[in-house]
Formats: sequence, C-alpha cells, structure tokens
Amino acid sequence: MHSWSRGNKRDFLWRSPRCSPYVVLISEMLLRKTKAETVDRVIRPFFKKYPNPKKLANASTSEVIKTLKPLGLHRMRGKAIKVIGKRLSSIRYKRFLKDYDNIISLPHVGRYVANAVLCLSYGKQTPMVDANIVRLMNRVFGIRRPVEVHKADKLWDFVAELIPRGKACQYNMAMLDFGALVCTPRSPKCGICPLTSICRYGSGGRRR
Repeated sequence: MHSWSRGNKRDFLWRSPRCSPYVVLISEMLLRKTKAETVDRVIRPFFKKYPNPKKLANASTSEVIKTLKPLGLHRMRGKAIKVIGKRLSSIRYKRFLKDYDNIISLPHVGRYVANAVLCLSYGKQTPMVDANIVRLMNRVFGIRRPVEVHKADKLWDFVAELIPRGKACQYNMAMLDFGALVCTPRSPKCGICPLTSICRYGSGGRRR
C-alpha cells in the first residue's frame, strides 16, 4: 500500500503538512456527500475570505452560504459552519481542537471529522473510517458493514490496529485514496489491486 500511495496519492489543501486544525475541520465537514476534488476547488477561495474563525464569525450567514453554493446543500452547510466559526472565534481554538471530546462537542461534528482533525493537524494515531474504509474492510476482510458507522466501535478499533506506529496520516490518506480510486463502489479495479492476494472479494470470494 505504501508503494501504491507514493505514485497515486491525491494532494488537497487540508492534507498540507501541519495544516491548521480550523482548515481541516471545515474541509472535512464539507466533504460529506461531496467529492474531494469539488471541495478542494471551493475551499481555496473560501479560506482566502475566511482564513481564521474570527473572520468567519464576523461574516454574514448569507455571504458564507453564497461562497459555498457550488458545493450544493449550501444553506445547511453555511449555517452549520457559521456556528462553528462563532464558537471557535471566542477561544484559543488550536489548543481546544487538540482534544477529541472538545471537537466532538461542536455542533454538526462527528467521530470521523474529530479523528481527521487530530490525525491531519496534530499527527495523532487515530483511524479515519468513512464509506471508503468500510467498503475496504468489508471486501478485504469480510467485515460486515455496520448500519451506523460512528457507533461501530469494533470496526474503528480494528482499523486503528492496522495503522503503522507514527504513520497515521500517510496510512489514512493512502487508504482513503485507494478506496476512491481502486476499490470503488462499482466496478472495482481488482486487476491492478495490490491487495488481491489477501482480499476475499478480489480472490473470488463472496462479492458484496
């Protein structure tokens, strides 16, 4: 997987080294139900206008919504992000966002986003389990797909055990890219998959 990632990793703003936790938090919130490439195009001008929580908090909700319009669901997203901006603008947000319980206490923020902030901004050894990772675990290891991913503690623990010590960012990004580019929901590219020898799906097992 490491060698595959070297030649295939995708570069996005929120994956930049030492990326601000504010940038990661907002970006990951916008990635829900939206392709990463689409979000990457929209958030670049977004963060030029709102480079920190204070700028976001001082902007009008209608202005924020307008900036996010190309993503769709912009009214809901704009209102949610505006609330986050107000909350973070009144505190030392970089210290606040180092703690999982603090992040998860924010409105509209779930387990995946919280772990993404800890991993990408602070290098914490946290798993990032989204639909891509659920699909990979299901196909490669035969792990049943949970109804509610954020409550599937055993799955999160299993994925965490797979992360090489000190390589959480690289590993999580590689797995997410692999699920998006190779182990796709439809017509997965099993012919070029480096995991075929251990994959139940690719080796002719039950297809899911």
